[in-house]
Amino acid sequence: MRPIRLFLLLVALISLTASPYTVLMPIFARDVFGGDAHTLGFLVGSAGLGAVIGTAASVNMMLQTIVDEDKRGRIISFYAMAFLGMAPVGGLIAGSLAGQLGAPATAMIDGACCLLGTLALMRGLPAIRADLRRALARLTEKA
Repeated sequence: MRPIRLFLLLVALISLTASPYTVLMPIFARDVFGGDAHTLGFLVGSAGLGAVIGTAASVNMMLQTIVDEDKRGRIISFYAMAFLGMAPVGGLIAGSLAGQLGAPATAMIDGACCLLGTLALMRGLPAIRADLRRALARLTEKA
């Protein structure tokens, strides 16, 4: 099903390119902002506040809703692999890029990748919505 595949790909892309900001935070706190441990604490705390406000659990909820019960465990395993498995790889890539290009340039590249992935998903949103409506209608008929 197309929405499942696209959601998993988006989660993997975001985990690969957005999660490594934590690797770059100490560089931003010390070198970019000229701060210390308090600056790092403020940056990390701000990221936590943004995560609470953004509630990134919506994809997980949609996946669990539209997947047949007998396949739910498999899909959530793929979700966990995409979310948790790509972050260390992204951290390695971000650390390598930051060593060569600097932390600000690396953060801009990562942000651009996230933006492009989001734009690609938005481009296919009408088809995704239609697929989701069909899946939800099928599930309500079964109930």
